[in-house]
Amino acid sequence: MKLRATFPVFRSRKRRLEDNLINFGSAEEYLVSKDQNNRDLLAIVPQSCFKNEAEHYTVCYGNIDLNKCTACLACQVGIAKPDDGVDQTGIPSERIHLTYDTIAKYLFKGNYVVYPSKHAVARPISRRFNEYTGNRDERNFTNPLIACYLWAISGGKAFVSCSPNHELSLGVSILVGEREGHLDVTLRTLFKNSKYLFVAEGKRDVEALLNDSNREQQKKYERHIRELGKKFGYTSLFSYVVGGNEEPMYPSTVTEAPMYIHRNRFFDDIYRHDKRFVSLHALRGLGVLFISSKAELCLEKILFPLFENANVRGLVLGGVVVQRDKKFFLDDLDNYISIH
Repeated sequence: MKLRATFPVFRSRKRRLEDNLINFGSAEEYLVSKDQNNRDLLAIVPQSCFKNEAEHYTVCYGNIDLNKCTACLACQVGIAKPDDGVDQTGIPSERIHLTYDTIAKYLFKGNYVVYPSKHAVARPISRRFNEYTGNRDERNFTNPLIACYLWAISGGKAFVSCSPNHELSLGVSILVGEREGHLDVTLRTLFKNSKYLFVAEGKRDVEALLNDSNREQQKKYERHIRELGKKFGYTSLFSYVVGGNEEPMYPSTVTEAPMYIHRNRFFDDIYRHDKRFVSLHALRGLGVLFISSKAELCLEKILFPLFENANVRGLVLGGVVVQRDKKFFLDDLDNYISIH
């Protein structure tokens, strides 16, 4: 099985976002190869992928234990080909059941979908992905996986910073007397002579987003991020990226999606605070589009123009979540961004 040769490296010293926008692409920033034993890689490579801690420590990609695979595809986005694929459970395999090209054809179509399928044999792996990204343990990997996806599906020269140890600071406090805000995930990219800035506030699951709703990160962060982006010539975007089970992020108008007690509270929060969100499942789905399109459908061509539409509130694996008056609906991504 082919595995990714490089991952993004995170800086070990916290810096301000403004400093990074000024020094975009400096010699201090680089990508680390798999041959360099760098502790920073431990922040993004799931320890559960490996048979033992020693292999995780030395980042031996070839020793990934497929029996522990969560089907996150982090090792595939960027190197796999459209006719590569996965087995029935969604795990990358040479015994292909579905190719990435086939999977891409039914994602984001305005219908409730499950990666790679709703087949019962795939459910344990899907549940493992939900549990992994929504883990309540202090060693949560949600933000590092977000960073890995964003870096992998960027079409340009990209630099990423990420918590828990390498986040950038904004210089704006959420509440009076608090420390200045730290940004969970920051991606800066140079794509076709244009600069893009994506800031993600990572939440392990819907419940975690609701528990932090009173902090109103988006209102205070977004204004400052937009001002800095304009100052230094970036197209900027702030969004919540939510891990765990994405089914509560489907609007109630999608009758096929299972019902959840948090759904009404979630969409009430999105409505009242004018929030944008992307599920971690959707980011993985964008990775599939990236593979199937041979890197044509990249972050800069999808997420940035998509959220320019004021009616677009979110993105899940099944499509675009749009708001009309006080109701939310699921729509085909192709109605907003040409993906074929």
